[in-house]
Amino acid sequence: MHARNSRPPQVEGGILAAHQKGELISRKEVIFPDYDAAPEIAMYYDHIIYAAAVADNTVKIEKLTYYSDGLKVVAYLSSPASILNKKFPVIIFNRGSGVRNDIYYVHAPLFKKLVHEGFIVLAPALRESEGGEGKDQVGGDDLYDIFNALPLLGSLGIADTTKICMLGESRGGIMTYLAIKNKFPMKAAAVIGGITDLSQFIRDFPYA
Repeated sequence: MHARNSRPPQVEGGILAAHQKGELISRKEVIFPDYDAAPEIAMYYDHIIYAAAVADNTVKIEKLTYYSDGLKVVAYLSSPASILNKKFPVIIFNRGSGVRNDIYYVHAPLFKKLVHEGFIVLAPALRESEGGEGKDQVGGDDLYDIFNALPLLGSLGIADTTKICMLGESRGGIMTYLAIKNKFPMKAAAVIGGITDLSQFIRDFPYA
């Protein structure tokens, strides 16, 4: 696994170039798998915490499909189930690992907790994950999928795009650092277990 950023997003004053619009293609509420049917959940949460998150119907998680760099890609939106003419500050969650298909349910307890704290959460799956098109380059053109989340958020009507923060986990730390480097318009960022020395990482995990 290696990171590259050969074609950074073109940002002027925090606004994407006009041809990168992040148009919404579709959205639908997700269906959660049983805990025992998805053993990867146990790496994050026990059965009780997961069951409580799934049962919490005051917060909904939706699968959004949108255009990014000419590709159909996926992001997960967590928001209050009942919204009355209000816009919320945003946390963009940059997930860990390479190609994945478990983002919304593995992280459901965290996403719903953050919504209860007053945010909405958008988690870009990045290209090739969750049925998205393209190839995940781990810090290459997949960075567009995060930048194109900005106009996507603006189209939803519930996001205060003047109040965006980022939270990156592991590989998501790479994406967060690159977003900062390329001037994504965020107010703050936090990283958990972020990868900073890619040469060392590749030596330690040559199979990644």
